[in-house]
Amino acid sequence: MKNRTTEKIVTFQNCFSFSGYAKTLPAGSYKVVIEEDILDGLTFTAHRRTQVSLYLPPDPRHPGQSDVITLRDPRELDAALARDGLQRN
Repeated sequence: MKNRTTEKIVTFQNCFSFSGYAKTLPAGSYKVVIEEDILDGLTFTAHRRTQVSLYLPPDPRHPGQSDVITLRDPRELDAALARDGLQRN
């Protein structure tokens, strides 16, 4: 199988959290790296998301250090963004 990597910036307007990560994260923009497998054997191009990594901004108390959250379920990012959108209405 082939794979592809996509990087993007997502912005949350409200605090948010992910399962398996104890802290609530503040609103703001975050870099996200999405890993996907390209599914072979189909008559059209399709991808299956295999991993999503969310890069946390560096802590001003620890310059040069930053953390990455790897989501257990790649669909969690979409769910968190959807919840954030519902909170804006």
